[in-house]
Amino acid sequence: MSFNLIRNARVFFTTNVDAQGVVLMTGATASNTREIQVLDGLSYSQNTASETVAINEAGATPVRGQRQFNTALEAVDFSMTTYMRPNGVPTNVTSEESVLWNALLATDAIGGAAPAWSEAAASATLVVTNSQTHQLQAFGLIIVVDGTSYIIDNCALDSASVDFGLDAIAQIAWSGKGTILRQVELVADIASPVVITGGVSEVATVAVDATSGNYTLTYDSQTTGSILFNASASAVKTALELLSTVTANSTIVSVTGGPGDSGATTPYIVTFDAALGDVNPNLTAASVDLAGGGGTVVVTIVAGTSIGSALAKVTTAPFIANKLSTLAVTKDIGATGKAYTIAITGGNLTFSNNITYLTPANLGVVNKPATYFTGARSISGSVTAYLRTGTNNSAGLLSDMLATSDTAVDPSYAIQINIGGTSNTTRVEFDLPATVLTIPSVSTEQVISTTINFTAQGFTGTGFDITSANEAEVRYFAP
Repeated sequence: MSFNLIRNARVFFTTNVDAQGVVLMTGATASNTREIQVLDGLSYSQNTASETVAINEAGATPVRGQRQFNTALEAVDFSMTTYMRPNGVPTNVTSEESVLWNALLATDAIGGAAPAWSEAAASATLVVTNSQTHQLQAFGLIIVVDGTSYIIDNCALDSASVDFGLDAIAQIAWSGKGTILRQVELVADIASPVVITGGVSEVATVAVDATSGNYTLTYDSQTTGSILFNASASAVKTALELLSTVTANSTIVSVTGGPGDSGATTPYIVTFDAALGDVNPNLTAASVDLAGGGGTVVVTIVAGTSIGSALAKVTTAPFIANKLSTLAVTKDIGATGKAYTIAITGGNLTFSNNITYLTPANLGVVNKPATYFTGARSISGSVTAYLRTGTNNSAGLLSDMLATSDTAVDPSYAIQINIGGTSNTTRVEFDLPATVLTIPSVSTEQVISTTINFTAQGFTGTGFDITSANEAEVRYFAP
């Protein structure tokens, strides 16, 4: 028995899917599939919805039984965390997590007609303009672990939460859903590009057309002892597994079928480990003294598959220390009013699609998620800071908001969060030009602190506009 260790887990994002979002078992390339480096805490699961029917009678000997039915598979839930790592190599600014940002806020792939993410030499930019859609870019996740791997089909990202805790590296927690979680046998190498093999087993059929005698099988230049024409499937498997070439280069999962007879009506089926993919096993056969029937033994290879290749992870991209992060708050949409300089002690910013999956409720079957729709887009967060005196500091912001609290229905502010500082060559800017702030709360700890909650909104000119998709713009910078 072997264990599967999370430290060996690898996650691949792929848009190599069919019209229903199902991950294809061939055709992956470095342009549609890439490895995503994730932190500890990777999670994925699919639960079953059930219904219990209970009997509750009166009388001296009532029936008190119950039956339970599986009614549906719920949508797959997955979550993972990545670091925020701008990368300026080779020419344009990019990042490994760019495909996740794009899938969160657009239907088109990066470089398509209307993506969320675009790249240039100066910076990479993420916008919400193209997220006005009921469904987002279809993708799948391939999760390769030690001995068992999984595919999540028809995925959609529900939220991305950026954390800028003071003593940490900038990171993003992603969560989403998919329609089906399925187990496959895969192996990913460590080359560049990464080659992912497996998924469909390589199969060899051995047709023995005889009524007496023996034959041999040869695998990679090593030959078995004589095998009786009508040997059991388990005897054929044992004979093959005695070869050192099989032990070293392949794994035979099963041998079924047989025995040999006149006409080879039931060939033996030799199935190799699906994780090996298209191993092209060099299996041949030869008659020793077969007689009767056609007196022959014929091997036919049915190819397995190799999913394809993937863009390798980038281990050299720089990290961003949250300790350098800053916050700028300016009164009024468009940053035309009073400016506040606030040194933050931490915070978070969450983009949410509020996705809902629809599942049928037919009787007599286990229903599966049919489709999903996006809900209201929301971009909100909070920052913490010490309560520092001064008209342009956190205490000044609190004072100004309290002064207008009984008249300001939707107090508007422009916010810019600079992860990694304002002038460092490696940084990420979150520009929220039209936000509503709630009155900061005060926490009376040893050093009095305050929490500022905000919600980004669409705007036109100097006023909020619920129909506009311009709540946020994110810019990645790298050398």
